[in-house]
Amino acid sequence: MACLIQENGLVRIERSRENVFMVTATSQELSALVAAARMALGAMRAAPRTPST
Repeated sequence: MACLIQENGLVRIERSRENVFMVTATSQELSALVAAARMALGAMRAAPRTPST
């Protein structure tokens, strides 16, 4: 299986198999990723549920 490697500055993302990623980042980059994930989770929790059809 092929391994996907992407580098953007200091961030390195490796994909070894489906849904498995390894990210190499600085502490500042990791902090920004965690903050973005928390904001996204908060937005999803605050969003109204869509009615089922």
